Amino acid sequence: MKKALLILLAVFFGFSAISAQEKSKSVTITGLTGQLASYAQPSYGDDPENDAIEKYWVIIPDNGQSCDASLIDWFDEEKTGEIKLDSAMQLVIIGNKIKLEAGSRYQITGTLMEWHTGHHHTPLLFFVDSAKKLRK
Repeated sequence: MKKALLILLAVFFGFSAISAQEKSKSVTITGLTGQLASYAQPSYGDDPENDAIEKYWVIIPDNGQSCDASLIDWFDEEKTGEIKLDSAMQLVIIGNKIKLEAGSRYQITGTLMEWHTGHHHTPLLFFVDSAKKLRK
């Protein structure tokens, strides 16, 4: 019985540590949101007559924002130092819990990842955990 309890506690605290690690990678930025469109499958713009158009949300960060490179999940090679967040970032919103209005300023919290597929339309993607609309 003790052994089972110890195993259960080890599993619980192991998952808690992983969860805490992921939460520590959380980034909060402010900026203007909007929707853009780009070519998608099958050729991502090489065959405009047959390629689908994909709409996606972006945030254009307010001036002067940056984050530690260790907070970004890099696809190819890890980077160090401060990364300026000075260009549009594609927002990844999973589920329907977060609603945005184009042309509004938001404070957004989530995690950052470097692009690596044709569906990623900006160099960095922002996986949104929460979004708070700001006053004008």
